[in-house]
Amino acid sequence: MTCRWIYAGVSALAFLAGGALAGATPDPSHHRFGEVLEGTVVEHEFALRNDSGEPMRISGAHVSPPLRLDRMPAVIPPRGQVALKLRLDTRALTGDYEGRVVLAFREPAAEREFVMEGRVVPPIEVLPHPAFFVSTARGTAKSTSLEIVNREEAPLELSISRQPEAAPVALETLEAGRRYRLTLTVPTDAPAGRITDRLELKTSSVRKPVLYVGVNTQVRERVYTFPDAVDLGRLPAGNSRPAQTLMVYQTGGRDFSITARSDIPGLRVQAERGPNGDRVQLTVSLAREKATPGPIEGTIRLTTNDPDFPEIRVPVRGAVLAE
Repeated sequence: MTCRWIYAGVSALAFLAGGALAGATPDPSHHRFGEVLEGTVVEHEFALRNDSGEPMRISGAHVSPPLRLDRMPAVIPPRGQVALKLRLDTRALTGDYEGRVVLAFREPAAEREFVMEGRVVPPIEVLPHPAFFVSTARGTAKSTSLEIVNREEAPLELSISRQPEAAPVALETLEAGRRYRLTLTVPTDAPAGRITDRLELKTSSVRKPVLYVGVNTQVRERVYTFPDAVDLGRLPAGNSRPAQTLMVYQTGGRDFSITARSDIPGLRVQAERGPNGDRVQLTVSLAREKATPGPIEGTIRLTTNDPDFPEIRVPVRGAVLAE
């Protein structure tokens, strides 16, 4: 929700905020609550003062959830002051937050926006994100690490209750009760393919007794494509066809080459070798005159000069829509 001043002649109504620093001029309609733990209830009062001799009437309010008004007066008395009390429950929030309240005044006609902003952090957080993402070539071991930070007052105890099948994970103490390191290693004998799994940690925290960390690994063959398949999407009939890019890599290659053909009528595949000789870029497009309404389903067959991977088949999918 984007709001701004819409008013005429509201000089009689003063908006104040307490706690101003010496020499500073804070924005009385903007409250920054800093960094708080997830689940904390944040409260703040904005002070509204009427310097005129007539009552100021509030005709309505719009509040962005989960921020809510705990107290909102209907009238600000002449030469009086009232409190606009806001309450924010952060149980369902994580990360940067910015909430707004817009008050509408009847006399004089005006709108005013109030903002509360800050950052909500989990009591226990896995950094930089709660998941492992590891990609490596077959036969090459690779490790990556995440850090667990405890912001609760009580010290945190951790133990691994379930290991992922893809790769072992080691737990290391950096600062007892406060910071830990998780290290995942894809071993040299890991089979080629993608695996999605989950690591489970048992904790001593009452709020978060179990901590889950995603595990995503990809072990590539020495020759591989990216992406694994070509998706042409849903193509309107009679229009030009946007080209898709398919990369073919040979790990450690110097003179890699391929030829490409497809069993899909009208599918064009143009190949361009990379300057280092370890990859080929394929540009895939569908000829306009060959496209007929219906699903697109077939294969691009790549013939390579690599003796261990002489042929790779890449699925192709999509659809041509009827006019």
